[in-house]
Amino acid sequence: MLVSHRYKFVYLRPPRTASGAISKTLIEKYEAKVVSFEDAGHKTEWMPEFAGYYTFIVTRNPFPRMISLWKRAMEHDPDRDPDVQEIMGHDRSFQDWVLDGRVQQWLLNKSCHYYTEDVPAIHRVIAHERLWLEVHSLPFVKGPLAVGVRIHESNYQRPWWEEYDDYAIQKVRELWADDFQAFDYRMTFEDSLP
Repeated sequence: MLVSHRYKFVYLRPPRTASGAISKTLIEKYEAKVVSFEDAGHKTEWMPEFAGYYTFIVTRNPFPRMISLWKRAMEHDPDRDPDVQEIMGHDRSFQDWVLDGRVQQWLLNKSCHYYTEDVPAIHRVIAHERLWLEVHSLPFVKGPLAVGVRIHESNYQRPWWEEYDDYAIQKVRELWADDFQAFDYRMTFEDSLP
């Protein structure tokens, strides 16, 4: 979560929603600061002093977002907690990963909805899929706002939707049902395809 006291906004930042690129821009241009470094700075820690601040979140369709989380989990991170590294693995198929009960437990607090639970009001929800069109409508943004997206170098070449089978589709629907409902994403897999 980022806060700018000067511009009076709070940005809720679930992982794998372009949060790194957005945060970099908000820190550089709008004096935003990370509130908590827990959960890599993603954790929402609402405080009464934020009342009256403009609060927004960027969400992402759960199907491609889950693939992004899986790809990130497969990267070996020497700074990651060893227990988490064991659960995440680094050479697992998407189906094996998303159907693993330990991973499912970890994913429970990674839904976009989870990051909004303690927030009294959210003024704007921007879908990742429309980020570049809608980010300019934030009230504190004056002039052009370039938000660069970090591209991960990898040998991964398959389109995200090819990783899914019927079991994985159903599991994502179950795990992140709140995201589908709260942010108006369709649970029909075919409607999520580009």
